[in-house]
Amino acid sequence: MTEQVQQQLTNAIGGEFVWEDPDLGRRLGRAFGSGGRAVLVAAPADESQVQAVLRIASEHQLAVLPMGSGHHLGAGNLPQRVDLVVRSTRLNHIVDYSPADLVVAVQPGVTLAQLRHVLAERGQMLPIDPYCPDDTTIGGLVACNLSGPRRVLYGTLRDMVIGLHVVYPSGERVRTGGRVVKNVAGYDMSKLFIGSFGSLAVLTEIVFKLRPLPLSRRTCVLTGSLSQMEAVRRRLTHSTLLPSRAEAVYGEAVRFAEDACWSIVIDCDENEAAAAAQASVLKAWAGELGTTFVERTGAAAEEDWQAFQADLAEVPFVLRLSGRPSEILPLCDTLRAEAAQLLQAAGHGDCVQTWCVSPLAGVARLFLRVPAPALGRAAADDEAVAMYDAVTTQVRARVEALGGTAVLERAPLAGPRRVDAFGSVPAAFAVMKGIKSTIDPRGLMSPGRFVGGM
Repeated sequence: MTEQVQQQLTNAIGGEFVWEDPDLGRRLGRAFGSGGRAVLVAAPADESQVQAVLRIASEHQLAVLPMGSGHHLGAGNLPQRVDLVVRSTRLNHIVDYSPADLVVAVQPGVTLAQLRHVLAERGQMLPIDPYCPDDTTIGGLVACNLSGPRRVLYGTLRDMVIGLHVVYPSGERVRTGGRVVKNVAGYDMSKLFIGSFGSLAVLTEIVFKLRPLPLSRRTCVLTGSLSQMEAVRRRLTHSTLLPSRAEAVYGEAVRFAEDACWSIVIDCDENEAAAAAQASVLKAWAGELGTTFVERTGAAAEEDWQAFQADLAEVPFVLRLSGRPSEILPLCDTLRAEAAQLLQAAGHGDCVQTWCVSPLAGVARLFLRVPAPALGRAAADDEAVAMYDAVTTQVRARVEALGGTAVLERAPLAGPRRVDAFGSVPAAFAVMKGIKSTIDPRGLMSPGRFVGGM
């Protein structure tokens, strides 16, 4: 069967773009708790080749896993099986860019760094700042719906995507939306695929609406106690200020925070006068509330934040929480203390927690580094994954009891995982299952990776 499939794929896209990957097979095997085997990989160059690859996979009932740079293979649940990986490494072109219309269409293998560079040359940006490496692919970001702290002003990827090209498991090509900003009448099918973790189709083109780069940038950092940060949050909520980022951070060696303190990092993407006026208000608040105040301007402001995010992009475990904006910051402070107790009791007192909270959006992230103990490599990985599972279980129980969610945004493919990535199934689960069965009736796209094991 494998030789026959490999020959058909070779005929469709060329032999040099079809191969067996034993390393990827071993990584997936460790995560599945099995020995692993070489995984068949295909790298199509265009949409028609994607269609051909998926038709072959459908003919042989192969389970397909879409993949870009591979940074988010551990996101979502582990697929129940993987027979064929469809890589987007050759789907790496900017298809159409209209600066005058603030619209760009890209293939899924375009990296975040590549897109940022092209847009910056024309004074524009896609206003997302996910905690991801620069070589993360756009397709991966869309599949996992990763946006970042700038959502407080600009929204998430769901707000920025205005059109998609996708290929269903049958090989059928479908286009949603279009290439103009106001183009949706009725149900916007694009949103079905954003955050679907490759469980419905393979993305072949994504169309975004863009924003101009800020005329100036100022970052203000207020540092103090939890109660002082909550006071800042309340003032921001009821003020006329327009922060483009308002991220509360806590953790060891965090460049924006002092030991045992929270800091809230507030950016302004306005003209120079508006940015200066916002900074003046924040400085006055700091004086009234008794917090420390530091202001950074221009390139220095962005360089500090990029360095901070680059460090967190390498952390192997990220748990994303959601809750009421009015409760999320004190909740995270409680969870931080409880997680520290759990880690200490388990002999992982040297573990490093970093918390990043967007209190205006009701979203938070726990970044956790568990140093590997002095054991054999496999045993060390298993112990670390077990610790991540224990923290997830503890945090999720408290968050879900308050009506929130706790989702694995990143996890290592280092050992068998025992905890569901998404937690309790949502009320709309029956509708979601209906959509899955309509688009992928044989369950070939990333089977088991999405909510409820879909």
